[in-house]
Amino acid sequence: MKACIFCDFISNHKNSHDNHIKGPKEKYPVVPIFQDSFVYSFLSIPDNNNETHLLVVPKKHYEFIEDMPKELLIKLISKVADFAGKLRKKYSSCHILLNNGKNADQYIPHVHFHLIPKDNNKKLPWTNLSVEEFIKISNKLISR
Repeated sequence: MKACIFCDFISNHKNSHDNHIKGPKEKYPVVPIFQDSFVYSFLSIPDNNNETHLLVVPKKHYEFIEDMPKELLIKLISKVADFAGKLRKKYSSCHILLNNGKNADQYIPHVHFHLIPKDNNKKLPWTNLSVEEFIKISNKLISR
């Protein structure tokens, strides 16, 4: 297995990280929010649309959500739901995102949920599909 920055955070082998996607290469500290035997949570790097957001990851390394044992997945999703409730007490809303695979913009190959608090009208970028594209994608998914 290649080195994983999230595994390094969990094992305390790394206590800072930079913005690997864009922007200045400043070092940000790892700010743990929660951990138990199965789940680790920490603040992500702030971006232009949000002050910051929370990442919730399994402590054991899994690249794809479908590779996780169901019992662990239940614990992970349960913790995501707990954090969503806590965020909504301080913010009006929150996005819960999982990028599952490189083409889905999963930059770190370790399962992780993004909990992005929202108190403003800034939207995540979405592109509307034409009816033709929608039907084509629907047929592709149904045929699998």
